[in-house]
Amino acid sequence: MVQQIKKTPVFIPRLQHSNALEGVKLEVAIMGAHHIEGQPKTRAKIKAVTSTFIIDPVTHRFLYQASGDAKSFRKLPYPHPVSAEQLYDPDFRYKKVVGPSIEHQIQRGADVIVAPYLFSVDSDDTKFTTNLSMLSETIRYVEEKKFNKPVYAMIHIGRTVLTHPLITNFISARYRDEELKDKITGYIVTIDDMDDRLASVEELNGLARLVFQLSETHKVLANSIGGFGEVLCALGASGFTSGLATGEVTAVKTLNEKLKKGWKNRRLEMTYVPEIMGYANDAQLKKIGYKCNCVSCGGGVPLGALAKKRHFLFTHLDAIKALAVSTNYQKFVTTRLKKAIIVADGYKNKFQLPFKTIHLHNWLTVLQTAESWTQEEDSKELNALLIDLQSNRE
Repeated sequence: MVQQIKKTPVFIPRLQHSNALEGVKLEVAIMGAHHIEGQPKTRAKIKAVTSTFIIDPVTHRFLYQASGDAKSFRKLPYPHPVSAEQLYDPDFRYKKVVGPSIEHQIQRGADVIVAPYLFSVDSDDTKFTTNLSMLSETIRYVEEKKFNKPVYAMIHIGRTVLTHPLITNFISARYRDEELKDKITGYIVTIDDMDDRLASVEELNGLARLVFQLSETHKVLANSIGGFGEVLCALGASGFTSGLATGEVTAVKTLNEKLKKGWKNRRLEMTYVPEIMGYANDAQLKKIGYKCNCVSCGGGVPLGALAKKRHFLFTHLDAIKALAVSTNYQKFVTTRLKKAIIVADGYKNKFQLPFKTIHLHNWLTVLQTAESWTQEEDSKELNALLIDLQSNRE
């Protein structure tokens, strides 16, 4: 029986390790293919507690030398090295990339199939067209092999497109082309180098509109994103992914950088505070007398990296569960944002702490703007664009 991600929103942890999962049952989890090969026992542990297991084929890493040279990536059944020119060859792609990628996902127990993909800066990038071709080739391979699993397209693009509505409309229209849309279940949207706490209203609005458009006919997962994922769920997304207290931003520029010895992620030195939808360090938590009642903390304060990861996981699962059972997603998230602003401002005024709320105000602005959006209006615009695209082909 085909397993599918529910339309009601879910929080999807992006996992490299299983150490934070004790006592947890996950609806959905995602793991990079290279991490699976680097830690095969971890995959088994994660899959054992997960209803729907997704494998990110991470084929975008092909074109980044330091990433491609990584030992775990080289264990994948892809050719090494690979040039952009080779990836533009349909026969090479189908036999050396598409087929091996799908077979690897099946063999490692994936419950859905994610089409291999490359990072494209925008819709003019040659890799954008290559991605659409690989999606078509994935559909063909799945049909030939009679794999009874839903197919997802990864849309991995640069954030500069988000401020150009015509481009995002074009992207949405191309991925909802008649040849593709009835053969796939959904989309995983990754915006490169976008920190949702620092992004402009225009960028956030562009991402929200793209997700809103795609969600009319398909399930949409926002990939590697922070609290703005909740806003996207209120506007049609079926879920959002994030690492545990880290990995809320994906940036290909880091793929050519070798990991330094002793590297520490600064975010793990902080603690996520759901009441303000932001982070605080240990001294700030002590100053405000913060206590958490999540399953992991039990009325205490998370201390240490593992405790902070579990705290992050449980508070996110709790937040999305509350959203999922609400009767009006937009109203629920709007209320949550307004409360977070009041609480953060209260902490700032009472304890003179530098808690920032500009991102919360920006997210609220997006929700308010979205009140005028209608799927019917968007559908008419996109249908007209698709007709234009089709006529240009002919």
